[in-house]
This record gives sequence, structure tokens and C-alpha cells, in this order.
Amino acid sequence: MKATADAVGILAVDGFHYLALFAIGATTVWSAFATFIGMVSKGHAELSDILLLFIFLEIGAMVGIYFKTTRLPVRYLIYIAITALGRVLIEVGGAEHKTGTDLLIVAGAIFVLSLAVLVLRFASDKDEHSDRSGHEHDPDAKHPDKNIVWFRADGKRMEGKDWEDGGWMRTLGMFMNGTASEIRDAHGQCAEDADFLLLLNGHHESVAFRISHELYHGGWKVAFDTARPQLEVDKESVKRNRLVNLAARSLVLLSHER
Repeated sequence: MKATADAVGILAVDGFHYLALFAIGATTVWSAFATFIGMVSKGHAELSDILLLFIFLEIGAMVGIYFKTTRLPVRYLIYIAITALGRVLIEVGGAEHKTGTDLLIVAGAIFVLSLAVLVLRFASDKDEHSDRSGHEHDPDAKHPDKNIVWFRADGKRMEGKDWEDGGWMRTLGMFMNGTASEIRDAHGQCAEDADFLLLLNGHHESVAFRISHELYHGGWKVAFDTARPQLEVDKESVKRNRLVNLAARSLVLLSHER
């Protein structure tokens, strides 16, 4: 029952995401085209018009990033707000009854948003550093390009405390690098293979395993699933949200061609 509910929920969420993304993307293209036609009809383009086209470009880039990674780039929203305030600043500066206070308020808002971008960038870099710092003692687990890296079901790397105090943990993932130096051909030369991600679920219930953002965002295929022995090799791809449903007490092997 839980596995069916999870599958239906994931399908509904994915369907909503696809519809919303295509609606936003189509509206953005439509608005950008209408704006461009308006500039052509005027015979010239003002700076505010060009900034408006940049806003459409930033919205399109944000939609593209979310479509590929399912991660909302918050910084792009701030970039859009800064560009929009830039248009407001131009309009205020060209107004007949402008005041210094109006210009100061808009410029101050742009400055605050710029600080917000710096804070987000600093926090993002700090989180990335903290994720890696726990693996400095393990030379084979500093980067997913290494031979083997272990992951938890939430997509984060296994840390020392997870191995020592993780008796409750029933689900693991092991990334195997296809360019490891140990892979040799019949002549003893280094050879490349596909990358593999082995997912193990020892729990008595199904678990949704999230593929880490450090690995490929797309292109993963199911090599085999012990819960579905009839499934053909590499015929099923992992969904865009990078969630893999692991049946109770099952093993799933994913492959990714280089």
C-alpha cells in the first residue's frame, strides 16, 4: 500500500511540475516575443526594454535549471528582482518630479538584494565544505570521481558517525567509478566502464532513495532490480526528481554510460 501511494504521489508531483514548468516557459517566451515586437514597432529599444529582455532570459534559465535538476535556484529570483529594480531606477531617474529619496530607496533595495546574493553564495559554499570535511580522513571518499563513495538514502555522503552510530540505518548506496585504475582489459591496459550506483534496502518497508546532487543529474538507467526480475536491462530510466523507489529488502543497480 505504501509503495503504491509513494508511486502515485511521485507521479502526481512530477506531472504538476512538468505542467507548471511548461506553462511558465511558454508564457515567458510569449511575453519576450511580444516585447520584442513592440520594440520593432517603435523603431528603437530603450535601456528599460533591454533589461526586460534580460528578465525573460533569467526566468528561462531558472526554469531550465529546475527542469534539469529539480532544484530551485533562489539566486536567480534575486537576480530578476535586481534587474527589475534597475528598470525602476531608470524610470525614476527619468521622471519629471523625481526626488533624491526615491532614487535612494530603489538603490538601497538593490544594495540589500546584492548582499542577499553574497549571503546565499557564502552559505552554499559553507554547506559544500562541511559535506566534504567529514571525509578528509578517507582518501577514497573525497569526491565522487574516486573509486567508491557511499551515500545515505537522503543523497548525502556517509560520514564516520553514520558508520559508528548508524545501527538504525537500513538503506545504503555505493557509487562505483567506471574509470578506476583497477579496471583492466585483456591486455592489462586501463579501460573505461560505465559508472554504477548500487542501492541496498534492508528495511521491511519500501524506501525512496534520492540520488546525490554530486552525481549525474540525469542519464541513470536501471540495470536490474531484485524486486522486478522481469525488468529488461537499461530499459527504465530514473525519473527527473532523482528518486528511486526501493522495494522492501531489495537491491537495485543503476548504470550511467560515460
